[in-house]
Amino acid sequence: YNWSERMAQIQAYGQALASKDNTDLFDVVENNLNSHNYTKEANYIKKLRRAAYGLDSDDNPFGGSQGEIQRAGVVLNKFATLVMLTGGFNAIRNLTGAGVTTAVFGVTNSISALRNMSLDFEQALENSRSAGILLDNTAMLMSGHDVELEGEGVLDKSDRLLSKGTKEALKWTGFTPAEYFVRIHADNTAVVFATEGIGAIKNRNNSRLENEFKRMAKRLDVDWKKLVEEESNANGDNQTFLNSPEMRKFRRMAVKEVQGGYRFDQLPAFMSTHIGKFIFKFGAYGFQVQRAMVRNVLGEAMAGPMPLGKR
Repeated sequence: YNWSERMAQIQAYGQALASKDNTDLFDVVENNLNSHNYTKEANYIKKLRRAAYGLDSDDNPFGGSQGEIQRAGVVLNKFATLVMLTGGFNAIRNLTGAGVTTAVFGVTNSISALRNMSLDFEQALENSRSAGILLDNTAMLMSGHDVELEGEGVLDKSDRLLSKGTKEALKWTGFTPAEYFVRIHADNTAVVFATEGIGAIKNRNNSRLENEFKRMAKRLDVDWKKLVEEESNANGDNQTFLNSPEMRKFRRMAVKEVQGGYRFDQLPAFMSTHIGKFIFKFGAYGFQVQRAMVRNVLGEAMAGPMPLGKR
């Protein structure tokens, strides 16, 4: 499996369950739906499973045996990235992604994050790398380049050349550095937000912020009680707190929420196929931004200062 699909298995659903029939969570949900005659929904879960595990329509790992249309989609997707996303203008435009972070976590927290980054950008970069938020090929993965054809045909060789060329072009035209900056900013803004939220919980001096933080943690599938415990156990050591297990999870999930993870749990199944990644190449990011704004801005506006769980 390639990196992103493998991480989907480990982080989201794990390996196949230790059972005689070798089922996993997708299988359990699909079987339950079928047992209640929800055929349409069961078929969608099947497509979602294939997208998560990187499988074709016959449940085989994506590779040289794929249909030519899907294989061509892989190559076309990388060609579109090379042609449309390289260049200084696109790097500058990519920086506007910081606006989503600001809208979700607040202007004050965003400015505080920028100030912290300016004081020691190298440390901020290392913190994000060590948390798994940044990778050497982050920009490539975000562009849907999570598969590389392995055969010896024309499409396969073209795909490998495009992979290498696109990675270098994104780097040297500034797109990759811009992507790094936006995600480091999102990471630091989330840290400021979490610190403020934990402080509100411990000091009992801001119920609005306390409930807002708890709602955010719930949306990100993070245990806010563990975050409070980890912050207390750090005894003021910022690096210890940042590298605590639940805090690292909070940071990764927060960045994914506002900057997009381009994964099966943030996009419709039809956008996760290889031809879908090409056709909807410049729609995937907008879809994720819309999702983030509805969940975290419009949803919060509706929640307001009401107690947690009350609507």
